[in-house]
Amino acid sequence: MSEVVDLLNEILYELRSMNEKLDDIRGNKYSDGSLEDIFDKLDEINGNIG
Repeated sequence: MSEVVDLLNEILYELRSMNEKLDDIRGNKYSDGSLEDIFDKLDEINGNIG
């Protein structure tokens, strides 16, 4: 089980690195997260309200 957790942690790290690189390329870098993350969170909140 710990091997699965370790693998998932490695995948998470790689995805975060890729997200940061994409943000740098697009120029949408914010210190608290990417614009996509912010929009996703707003959509989630909006869905919960409705």
